Amino acid sequence: PVLLGESIAPFRVLTSQQAVIPWDMEGHGTNLDLDIHTRAVPRQQLMDAKTAAERGHLELAQWLEKTEALWEQHKRSPISFLQQCDYYGKLSCQFPPASVRVVYTKAGTNLAACAIQKSTAIIDHMLYWAAVESLEEARYLCGILNSEALRSGVEQFQVQGQWGARHFDKYVFNLPIPRFSIGNALHGELAQAAKTAEEIAKAVEVKKDEHFTRARARVRSALAEHGVAAQLERLVGKVFGDV
Repeated sequence: PVLLGESIAPFRVLTSQQAVIPWDMEGHGTNLDLDIHTRAVPRQQLMDAKTAAERGHLELAQWLEKTEALWEQHKRSPISFLQQCDYYGKLSCQFPPASVRVVYTKAGTNLAACAIQKSTAIIDHMLYWAAVESLEEARYLCGILNSEALRSGVEQFQVQGQWGARHFDKYVFNLPIPRFSIGNALHGELAQAAKTAEEIAKAVEVKKDEHFTRARARVRSALAEHGVAAQLERLVGKVFGDV
């Protein structure tokens, strides 16, 4: 599964796409690294057509060969197709997938964030992601990232479009978000409220062929109607106030 920007709503995944990633999870072949004990170990690797053929993935190799030829014919930069797939290591750094991750949308007028746990999903470039140590930490961060307090705080750094401020990118980290502390009662309360928000968001029916912006709006309405949205805003305000 691959998560796109449109895959995410506040506190939940809406949908995912299916993709074939030419990554050799088993590390077959003769391409070796040495570990800290100097033992040769197979290296997990993103495969090009040649490597895929050497490792017995013949149909994948045929597809990659055609794709690489098209890339060479039409590319506008000197890098190879494989280098483009793993630009700045943004694909290979996702293997193996961390057990708990936080993802949030980089674009749009309203940020959406959720926790991803025990998933092999690959994250598309329209999302930002980070591995975290626990589900409680992920919920704490999602509570902050989905808040109006954060959106309004980031607005001053964003570009202005026809419909107002747009694109969040890394601007969210211009705000003083405290590092999660498991012994902090306020952080724990925020994480618990975010857990409730997850349950409410999950109960919202995802309609077939519904545009993701409408689905997100219905999730936000459900959170507001339940009252947990207001609770989250109150707690996030306290978190920022304690900085």
